[in-house]
Amino acid sequence: MENQTIQAASTRKVRLANFEWLRVLAISMIVLYHYTIYSGWHFHNLLGLNRITTLVIGMGGKTGVNLFVMITGYFMIKSHAKWQSLVKLWMEVTIMSLVMYLGVVVPFHIRGSEFDILKFIHALFPVIYRNWWFISVYSMLYMLIPLLNHAVQGLSKQRYRVMLAISALPIVIWPIFYSRAGMSYSHIVWFMFVYLVGGYLRMFPEDYKRFKIKQILAAIFGIVAVTTGLTVLILKAKTMPGSSLHFVITNVLEWKADTFVGRNSSSMMLLLAVALFILFSKFTMKNNVVISVLGKASIGVYLLQSTPALGSRFMYQRVFHGAASYSSMHIILYGIFVVVAIYLVGTLVYLVLRPVNVIVDRFVIGTIDKITAHFKSRGQ
Repeated sequence: MENQTIQAASTRKVRLANFEWLRVLAISMIVLYHYTIYSGWHFHNLLGLNRITTLVIGMGGKTGVNLFVMITGYFMIKSHAKWQSLVKLWMEVTIMSLVMYLGVVVPFHIRGSEFDILKFIHALFPVIYRNWWFISVYSMLYMLIPLLNHAVQGLSKQRYRVMLAISALPIVIWPIFYSRAGMSYSHIVWFMFVYLVGGYLRMFPEDYKRFKIKQILAAIFGIVAVTTGLTVLILKAKTMPGSSLHFVITNVLEWKADTFVGRNSSSMMLLLAVALFILFSKFTMKNNVVISVLGKASIGVYLLQSTPALGSRFMYQRVFHGAASYSSMHIILYGIFVVVAIYLVGTLVYLVLRPVNVIVDRFVIGTIDKITAHFKSRGQ
């Protein structure tokens, strides 16, 4: 019995290592996406290989976001949301925000910046002021986890499927035919839906365990190929004003170049995230210190590369000069270099700030515990 317990714990660590790697991949894809949209390229040929290359490698942005939320749904659907976890996230974000503003932007006069009381207040309360949209929306999602879990508790597989299918109609399907309709404008609604998709993968693994790795890889290739084809079709339509194709795509459907690769409600990026999630669930990866640190540093990497104090364009245009790459192969290779560089620097910043985060977390959580205990004792 003891051996079985040890084996189960060992298996759990291996599985967790899989998802740590998936987190690293997700944040790397997001960084690569930001590299493609903020570097400042101006492509004269809409159907040129360079333009298409940036759109294809930019698929990782929304896919990475979906993966983060899906992983949360997978692990939290059978768990309980802890307020301490949310406080720790807020403290990490706040410390990074203050360090970047007071320690980098103001002293070095980034973009001519001087100390400004309003900007300082925004840096002090980054979640409230939505300095990082993902963190603010994720916080709202986390607070809704008890309600979401209660809603699906005890649902059969059939009922869970029906719930997802009905929800997908306005959230995923409707925006395909008219991108400004449906619930595509609401980040929190989308996060709730993706969370429940992750929960389904956790509760009913038999639905995808039968798939072989070759089949999953084929599905991933197919999704990327179809998405690329649709994107090329949209770009082609833009070069044919007055044609029926241009009228349908531009006026009727209102598809944009990033409709299937950069929209939050992209059905293709949701499918790609699900396929990647299932793929990583198939792998057996050993847990180690390196991947553990890289996984924990993922949020810090995200905060660093998109900090509003610096501005994403400053990072990718002034620091990395991304637009200097003007061949498709160079764009890809330099993009990989940018991802590695940002991830390493972000991990270093995470390690440096980690002791500060621990001290602040203990103080804040301890203070809240004391206040709570005080009111409980008075209530008795």
